[in-house]
Amino acid sequence: MDDSTVRGRELTERAEAEHLQENSSDPQHEADRRQRQTRRLQILNRVAQLVARDLDIKRIAQTVADATTELTGAQFGAFFYNVVNDGGHCEKHFAVSGAPRGDFEKFGVPRDSSLFGRTFCGEGAIRCDDVRTDPRYGNNPPHRGIPKGHLPVVSYLAVPVVLRSGEILGALCFGHERAGVFTAETEELVAGVAAHAATAIDNGRLYEAAQAEIERSRRVEHAARHLAAIVVSSDDAIISKDTNGIIQTWNKGAEKLFGYRAEEVIGKSITILIPPDREDEEPMILARIRRGESVDHYETVRQRKDGSLVDISLTVSPIHDSSGKVIGASKIARDITERRIIEARRELLLREVNHRAKNMLHNVQSIAVQTLRNTTSPETFQKVFLARLGALSHAHDLLARAEWRGAALADLIALELAPYCGAGGPNCTVGGCDDVQLNARAALALGMAFHELATNAAKYGALSAASGQLEIQCQVTPGADGTEMLHIDWIERGGPPVSKPSRRGFGSRLIEHGLAYELEAEVSLDFEPEGVHCWIYMPLAPTEPGTTPETVA
Repeated sequence: MDDSTVRGRELTERAEAEHLQENSSDPQHEADRRQRQTRRLQILNRVAQLVARDLDIKRIAQTVADATTELTGAQFGAFFYNVVNDGGHCEKHFAVSGAPRGDFEKFGVPRDSSLFGRTFCGEGAIRCDDVRTDPRYGNNPPHRGIPKGHLPVVSYLAVPVVLRSGEILGALCFGHERAGVFTAETEELVAGVAAHAATAIDNGRLYEAAQAEIERSRRVEHAARHLAAIVVSSDDAIISKDTNGIIQTWNKGAEKLFGYRAEEVIGKSITILIPPDREDEEPMILARIRRGESVDHYETVRQRKDGSLVDISLTVSPIHDSSGKVIGASKIARDITERRIIEARRELLLREVNHRAKNMLHNVQSIAVQTLRNTTSPETFQKVFLARLGALSHAHDLLARAEWRGAALADLIALELAPYCGAGGPNCTVGGCDDVQLNARAALALGMAFHELATNAAKYGALSAASGQLEIQCQVTPGADGTEMLHIDWIERGGPPVSKPSRRGFGSRLIEHGLAYELEAEVSLDFEPEGVHCWIYMPLAPTEPGTTPETVA
């Protein structure tokens, strides 16, 4: 059996005995009555002391429910009270005495009926010797009385618990299965306890509110410290200013980005960071801040202490006081110089790729036209055309390996001679070319020229005979204006006798006129009987990042 049920039965038996004693004229009964009054006063005093020093609302409610149930001699009692939750909404709670809590939870708080609801509206106490005979009882659907399974209620007492402000906190409600248990004296005693309970719970509310405010302040302080740590350690420049643009705070990130120490700028106008050609930006930003608007990821330029300019992304947010008034602004500035460089490189690369693609198509078109003009059959055209494209491809491969910064002259010559100067082939000698670096434009132009010379030598010259010899000599000398000049000698010997061609083909025009146009070169192409001799004299331009190849045909 539940302890509260046992206690309720004990209280009922005691109340019945007291009721008999109250109606007896025996002197002993008078002594007992005084003893009961003394006990009630002791209970009241104990309750007053307990609730006066306790600030826990739930514990206060239970203490009051237990004490008043004992005072009234009720079988069971409950303290129904209102609690404001964190969301500001009112919730009904209750503490039970003399009966299992489940008996109350099953039916919930008293309904707003004509009998029970009056107490919770602050209309005063209600005491009934027998609720079944009260005209206000049994009028509300669906039960029309006590619900099935509810605790038996015949005698009923309900006393409101009212705060000093007049707010209805709740009610103390008691029941007994026997009629006529509660008296006017009982009602008066409960009213006294209710007044103490109201004061105690009001104090408990104030305490809880104070604790909540302390916790909120603690969280705010913690958040402020956390935010301050972020601001101090941030690599971004974080600055606050008032609505007139006067700098209030300045973090390490700002020192690093702009070069000023905090003590040099706090109290000064933010305009010390703005270049003269952008002074109109600050009034616009301040106007938006005063309207409570934010400025998100605004890309602009600011001026450092040393006068240099820096590209930044700027975010500005208004700062409000407790009343919501805008009192300043927080600015976060991030250096985007590296990003701008990357974007510029990307744009340059896209333009260069586009240019190279167009240039390549032009080269291929030129090679196709010139090859078609100098061949007599489709088979010959295909063979010569593909060979020339291969030469162009070789030069591109060399340049791609070096990210188009340039190519070594020796590597370029080796690629074009590889099909003819391998093992067992004619003797090919190359000297003085190892340390010569060509830019992209020169590599493409010379690659095509070497291809034409090698192809011609393989068909008609030194590379067509086992006894033939090819010698290539390179030399770099200073020019008259200090520019380095490159000398290239292509000398063929030991091949079939050579005669001067009756007309100039694509290869001859490419070597003599193409190199002169593309590389400002002086070129001599001689068809001597003992072998072809080609002499090239050209300025050696430096190899630079991003050099764009130009047309070579």
